[in-house]
Amino acid sequence: MRMRKQIGWLGAGLLALGANASAHTFDIRNQAPSSTADFAISELKGALDASGHSIDDTAPDWTISIELDEGLAEQAFSIRPENKMIRVCGGDRVGVLYGVMELAEQLSFGIDPAHIQPMQRQAFIQKRGIKFNIPLDARLPSYDDTGDAAQQNIGEMWSLDFWHAYLDDLARNRYNVLSLWTKHPFPAMIKLKDYPDVAMDDVYAFAPELEPEYHKDLVEFDLQDPKNLRLVKRMTIEEKIAFWRHVMQYAHDRGIEIYFFTWNIYVIGAEKHGIGDFSDSAVDYMRECVRTFAETYPHLAGMGVTAGEHMNQTVGKRTNVQWLYDTYGRGIGDVLQADPGRDIRFIFRANSITLDAVDRDFRAHFPGKVETSCKVSGPHMYMKPAPGGLESDFGRDMVRLGFPCWMNVRNDDFYVYRWGDPDFARTYLQTAATWPLAGFYIGSDGYVWGREHISKVTELSGQLENEKHWYREMIWGRLAYDPTLDQSFFINRLKARFPETDPAALYAAWQTASGMVPLVNQFFWKAGDSLFQVESCTSLKGFIGVRDLIDGMPNDKSSMSSVIEYSDEVLLRKPSGRTTPLEVADQLRTAAQSTRDQVEAVRKMTAN
Repeated sequence: MRMRKQIGWLGAGLLALGANASAHTFDIRNQAPSSTADFAISELKGALDASGHSIDDTAPDWTISIELDEGLAEQAFSIRPENKMIRVCGGDRVGVLYGVMELAEQLSFGIDPAHIQPMQRQAFIQKRGIKFNIPLDARLPSYDDTGDAAQQNIGEMWSLDFWHAYLDDLARNRYNVLSLWTKHPFPAMIKLKDYPDVAMDDVYAFAPELEPEYHKDLVEFDLQDPKNLRLVKRMTIEEKIAFWRHVMQYAHDRGIEIYFFTWNIYVIGAEKHGIGDFSDSAVDYMRECVRTFAETYPHLAGMGVTAGEHMNQTVGKRTNVQWLYDTYGRGIGDVLQADPGRDIRFIFRANSITLDAVDRDFRAHFPGKVETSCKVSGPHMYMKPAPGGLESDFGRDMVRLGFPCWMNVRNDDFYVYRWGDPDFARTYLQTAATWPLAGFYIGSDGYVWGREHISKVTELSGQLENEKHWYREMIWGRLAYDPTLDQSFFINRLKARFPETDPAALYAAWQTASGMVPLVNQFFWKAGDSLFQVESCTSLKGFIGVRDLIDGMPNDKSSMSSVIEYSDEVLLRKPSGRTTPLEVADQLRTAAQSTRDQVEAVRKMTAN
């Protein structure tokens, strides 16, 4: 049985927190009408109901006035109690949303309205996002669809139930960007005037059984051959367009911007017209794809590209940047010139480009914002509580040329383990904010964070991944908006989730356990993709053995010695003063034993 009803912070578990507070009646006056405010008010009403309060517009105990305040910044809000009125003001519709949700959360924690404190908050990091590899269709693969998670989630990508629940959760956690990554989404999402037959009706998954040795692009198979396809859903292209317009509108109503990222060059489906990936005819075709895509989806906030995968440094007589301008740049530029009020950002990933070339051959001609994106911390965001990688020549070029940077924060460490260390995330984000930051997006390369399909517990099968990993998702989103949230906030959230447990003890145990992951990643560092996954101690070649660990090197050679370096230090009797492998092992052993002890204590204090 799939869990259709997601348990959010407005769930029935919060009732336990409000049990000791007096029940009150409220009148909600919305003086900042918008579809975003409508969502906020629905969240507030859910919180009031869960906490035992009620709505009464005739003789209320309290009035909640929802207002706009032009004196506040974008996404900012204030809460001002005045006698029997609580004024919630937002600098814009998103600020209204966050302010109302903040008040709802406080009431859900059992705080009496008379004890609500005045407060004002604004976004610490302006763009707080998720990287989502989206498997639209087996015929239009994303970066790597050779896993069960991708194939099982193809149908979910065409389910409004999924997107409604997923986007609601993102908004509650204060994420305001969702970046969707796929090689070539156009045939599944638009219908071209000059190439109408390229559009793909229906939705298909990969039919053959997956094998570990298959290439990530499934080059062993013809993905357009019907015998390799399994029908998932019947949909016309017109129904698909209506579907994605709804999803993007729904996201907009929750303060979430949608971006699409592609790997280049792909012209899947257009081969029947003699258009090849690197042909001259691909330029006009891709320009029409991009222009039509932006025209079809008025809530498209931006597009990003990777110039270093399936694309050479030169394409015919053009450099890769010139090719991208003549296709993506001109296609989006056509839309921006026809609608000057539209804002569509363009993002260059730091793959096989120089920012001088982007500045000269793209930004100088593009009518919108042009930004860049850099992978920080390699594939291991859970390595050090600070992003690395921007100290490079590319990072210095960003500063010199004034390119705001999106941090590509990659979690290729774990997909099953539930991580939870707010102090690590807070330090990481505070360091990130010192860079020339446009925003960040967190995600993985070879995994689809849709619905999980591995649980052996029937009631949890089909659970949203961001619900399964609710604590981690909440930590990063909430601290990116407000890093002043302290331990008491997270303990309150744990108490709301697990009312029969000592939340302070659970907080400590969870943090101790989570601290082991960065220590292992620091000691055994692999910068490349898929070379080490700490959760399973594997690489693409299989398990990481003792010999591999002996030959490995730490991330920071100035602070840690490898096994071989330490052996030399002992043999030569020349200690370096760096942390030794034995000390790392002792730290891990201590943390593991402490976790066991703390977990046992939590069990003894837990009623259920």
